[in-house]
Amino acid sequence: MIEHAAHDFFVRTAEIAAELFLPKKDQLKGILLGGPGATKEFFYHEAYLHYELQQKVVQPLFDVGYTDEYGLKELVDKATQTLHGLELTEEKRVMRRLMGEIRRAETGLAAYGEVDVLRALELNSVETLLVSESL
Repeated sequence: MIEHAAHDFFVRTAEIAAELFLPKKDQLKGILLGGPGATKEFFYHEAYLHYELQQKVVQPLFDVGYTDEYGLKELVDKATQTLHGLELTEEKRVMRRLMGEIRRAETGLAAYGEVDVLRALELNSVETLLVSESL
């Protein structure tokens, strides 16, 4: 009886997540998944989430002691370090890509310097714009 109720809860949770997140999946950077005990692992490993959302779950899964607002706050507190690491990883990836394009000189896709960047912006040929904090 309890297993059936838990299954129904997981199914409904996954349905709500799909309704809310699938329309915005391209803008979604990650899903934090946490809970007490083995519940979160069961939900994740049994793949209740839609496969496109399942791929967005941030690892590791987070162990929290509560299932209410306090648990949500605990989840965010624990995830802060992981999320900060993800941001740094993304920044490093973008910078590596920029440096690779700059090294290609004539065939590279990068523009740098005020004149070249403004020209690229006017031509609507900018995919990613990086701005230095020191400007």
